[in-house]
Amino acid sequence: MKTINRRDYDPLYMQDTLMEVSDEVAQVIADAEGASGGSASTSIKKGLAPGKNI
Repeated sequence: MKTINRRDYDPLYMQDTLMEVSDEVAQVIADAEGASGGSASTSIKKGLAPGKNI
């Protein structure tokens, strides 16, 4: 398990919000951050946006 700070990945979080995620989830976030040039939130939101998955 790894601890991430949601504020680093979601602009709606204005304060530090720590949560534990599995190693696999942490790896997906790290991969998305690398692929998007340092901003994982955009890559992750593309895959999770409700009603936008066509």
